[in-house]
Amino acid sequence: MFHKMVLDAYLGIDLGTSNSAAALYLSDQPDHVMMVTMEQGGYLLRSVVEYLNDGRVVVGRRTLNTKGVLEGNVVMNMKRLIGRKFEDDTVKTYFPMCKAEVVKGPHGFASFRIPALNNRILLPEEVCSEIIRVLYTRALTVLGDRYKLKCMAISVPAYFSQDQRVATCNAIKFAGITLPVHVVNEPSAAALSFGIENEFKEGNVVTYDLGGGTFDITVMKVRNGNEFEVLASSGINTIGGENFDEYVLKYVVDEYQKNMHDGPLPSPSSTNYYRAFCRLEERCREVKEELSAARNEVDVEVDEYIRQNVMTKDQRRLNLQEVFELTLSLNKLNELIKDDIDKTFTEAYTALERANIELGIQNAGLTKDDVSKVVLVGGSSRLALVRSKLGAEFENRISQTVKVDECVSSGAALYAYEIDVGKMGVTDVTKYNIYTCPGSRHNRNKWQVFIEKGSVLPLSKEKIFRTCEDHIGVFKDELYEGNTKEDAHQLAAMRVHGITEYDDGHAVELRYKISISQGGVLTYSVTEVESGKLLVEDTIVGYGK
Repeated sequence: MFHKMVLDAYLGIDLGTSNSAAALYLSDQPDHVMMVTMEQGGYLLRSVVEYLNDGRVVVGRRTLNTKGVLEGNVVMNMKRLIGRKFEDDTVKTYFPMCKAEVVKGPHGFASFRIPALNNRILLPEEVCSEIIRVLYTRALTVLGDRYKLKCMAISVPAYFSQDQRVATCNAIKFAGITLPVHVVNEPSAAALSFGIENEFKEGNVVTYDLGGGTFDITVMKVRNGNEFEVLASSGINTIGGENFDEYVLKYVVDEYQKNMHDGPLPSPSSTNYYRAFCRLEERCREVKEELSAARNEVDVEVDEYIRQNVMTKDQRRLNLQEVFELTLSLNKLNELIKDDIDKTFTEAYTALERANIELGIQNAGLTKDDVSKVVLVGGSSRLALVRSKLGAEFENRISQTVKVDECVSSGAALYAYEIDVGKMGVTDVTKYNIYTCPGSRHNRNKWQVFIEKGSVLPLSKEKIFRTCEDHIGVFKDELYEGNTKEDAHQLAAMRVHGITEYDDGHAVELRYKISISQGGVLTYSVTEVESGKLLVEDTIVGYGK
């Protein structure tokens, strides 16, 4: 009997703030990565999840269901909250963008209350799992029975913290996927995609990644066309296309109220208010995208939303002669987003300075003139202001071959393959310092840097600590993550039990081992030096532990 050979395939997922995508690397097509087509057409799945009262879940609606938004059953921007604490002041600024009610969940992490699920509290990664499940299922449909998925990789912003990385991995578990999973930084994935699509062999490449909710800038050294060494990264987790949508909406509303003498907008607590603004918000997003597509101005039909959804019939009759027409120009859009775009360029030069230090040429080395190519990543990199500023800074060195919406997922698929076969094309680095503070929580001067920012991944490092005499079998320690001691946040408060107690009460030496994977996920173990006794097996650090 003839048996058809089943070939290996590798899945890459780009879990985005605004849109998500998936790609496949097929073992019999080594020079090509295939994008996964969504059921409704195209490669992008909008990162929106709606929970229905009958228990069904709708993922990726291109037009928001106003009724679902009003009921609090639609969740957006969940990536901005994943792995982050409810009490974080920055996180609180994202609450209105999420649509569903944000509450304090397990271990103090920001979560969502969903009325359609009997007010069940869902962590952001539980909501994200619905998006991942759809992408995974579509990939299986595309593959058919000729291929089997061997492993997968999911991308995260380069400046995601340990908590955010672990939460993203948990989202895959919530989706019911049992494949081996790897985490890859978005700029690294984009670089791999750039490598497979270009004949570029040697030089310095900068990835400018401006997505829906985050910005990353990464400087890489390219060798032999397919070896990428990350020299430096910088990023801002608070800037992206969703912010720009809010700026446009605020401008449109302010102009309407100013020209229509402050009305007729009712209280924000009214149903009609939210219905109108939900639809107007969608239109403002479309206007931004239309202006990004090289148009100089776009009309915003404000009356279509306000009159039909906010004004009563009597108000409409009284205001027939008052018609408000607003034209949003490209210049105005650029003015609204200029401050944020300027911040991204400040981060770009910060990354170049760090690359100089990494290369040991901080006094006479890498400048913008030494950059060979700039790779654009993320939908917001299409903005005319971004293109014009990059053009002014880097002239004709902007890559035109990489597709900004597809390169991260396609690079992630290639990354999954390379990890599986042991052929690693990207050398990445840690983005934060890891501090340890045994017994000295309230004295940051006694904190020790366990792993320095910029260390090459993957890595393992050991240190020896001594218990105090008469330690009664327990040793306390804490791990922190941050750029400096001042901004570091706690990853874990550890209590190591079962330490051997000697009759003479002498101190015991403990070997702490911290390992960080290629994707930046941190684990630790603790062993007694003298006895070899394993006290703590490899344990993922962070996320409420």
